[in-house]
Amino acid sequence: MQTIRLKKLPIYIFVISLIFPSILLGQGIFKKPSFSFERVEIQDITLSEVILKLHTTVTNPYPISIPNTDITIGMQIEGKNFTTLKGNPGSLTANSTQPLPFSVKVKYDDLLSIYKAIKGKSKEIILVKLKGNLDIPIPAQVKKYFPFVPIPPKVSFPFEAEREIPSVLPSISIVNFKIIKPSLNDIKVSNATTPDAVVKKAAGFLNNLLDSKKGNITSAVKAGLEEIEVNVNTEFDIVLKNESNAVLQFENMKYELFLGKEKFLSGDSEAIKNSGKESVITVKTTFPLKSLSQSVANAVKLRSTDFRLTGSSGIKIPALPNEGVMSFKYDKSGKFSW
Repeated sequence: MQTIRLKKLPIYIFVISLIFPSILLGQGIFKKPSFSFERVEIQDITLSEVILKLHTTVTNPYPISIPNTDITIGMQIEGKNFTTLKGNPGSLTANSTQPLPFSVKVKYDDLLSIYKAIKGKSKEIILVKLKGNLDIPIPAQVKKYFPFVPIPPKVSFPFEAEREIPSVLPSISIVNFKIIKPSLNDIKVSNATTPDAVVKKAAGFLNNLLDSKKGNITSAVKAGLEEIEVNVNTEFDIVLKNESNAVLQFENMKYELFLGKEKFLSGDSEAIKNSGKESVITVKTTFPLKSLSQSVANAVKLRSTDFRLTGSSGIKIPALPNEGVMSFKYDKSGKFSW
């Protein structure tokens, strides 16, 4: 008989703690199940959305497992209701704390409406609040041990917590784009064994390519320059701005530039000048003349084209020094002229 009573003891503790919290929880004898909002981090930033990762945990302080716990969370950003999250960490083992992460996509249109509501406050940091209930279902076997007690189907524990994120709304553009024409001497030096006629043909091709006058242009291969060894210097600036209030510091920029639908340049740059809410990445690179396709040659000749700029970089937020380096991914399309 003593063995049966000992087996029942965890059930008694569980039920008394849940059903009669005013008796034991209020006296601090037993702890109650809890939800904790550990931290929020920016998992990814793009030019259209911010992906937030919410790190939360659920704690079961009882010496008995809790089955199928349900969590309903209302998420607010700067006091504005944003979304409702639902989670089920499954069975919570006895005396344990389990992680329950959430990923939330926040579109820039939604962020913009939030920023407009707090415009004038110049806030670099905004608050994310989680408010909801941790619902603990009462196991069916409990009724067997307490046949004369009105046992509810579940017991809810309310919670509320908030954390900070930076106020971000990045934009990206290309400025100061230029292609630097190599001199005839530069072409000769890098093609010492190439016939003079081919060297002069390359110089003429470049004059036509980079001349602002209208005219026809072909690809380098069609122009008979498939063997020429000439690297053409190209420079441009990538300007990153935060249209909101937080100061951003970009680092380790990787990029790919497409002119028309063809890849033109790619690389990475550590030459980043961070100045408040604006950062300028100066790109100095080259492309081999013989690789110039028809469509890219047309774009260069016209000095105007559709472009696509993709890549990634790290971002540091001085206002949140403990967050480390965040990931920024960008994919920008448009039209530019030079």
